[in-house]
Amino acid sequence: MTEKIEIIIEALLFAAGDEVKAENIAEVTGISLREVSGVMNRMMDRYNKEPRGIMIRRIDDAYQLCTRKEYYEDIKSYFEPRHMSYLSNPAMEALAIVAYNQPITRAQIESIRGVNCDSVITRLLDKRMICEVGRSDAPGRPALFGTTPEFLRALGFSSLDELPQITSEEKEE
Repeated sequence: MTEKIEIIIEALLFAAGDEVKAENIAEVTGISLREVSGVMNRMMDRYNKEPRGIMIRRIDDAYQLCTRKEYYEDIKSYFEPRHMSYLSNPAMEALAIVAYNQPITRAQIESIRGVNCDSVITRLLDKRMICEVGRSDAPGRPALFGTTPEFLRALGFSSLDELPQITSEEKEE
């Protein structure tokens, strides 16, 4: 039965093409969240031990089937050339502010940066690095922003817990 569940999970992850939450895996397979965790850990271990071009990656409380980064150079020529537009320094600053202070409003980001952030926030939203996660109770009910799974993927993190720690001296700068 475990082998069939693993096959179903593999098919689900492949068909989804994006991350699939553990609760959705449990719903599809009919097993508990605890069992999902155990099955996924076994599958990730096996994928890591066997010579494969793919891997299963945990992203917060979800999983995704991904190409191993060590094969990027070997396969990149197959895909159409994409113009990689890097984030500007102001965008990186704003992204770091969101990552370390989420949920956070536009006004709070601007207060920390000391400049208007409309275009920077729009660019981060367009690139799916941040998203609206709710509304503040403050007057006008401004949007609250947080990072996305795309942010974690782009930086190679499984969760926000992997962000480098900031010392109190760095916060004061």
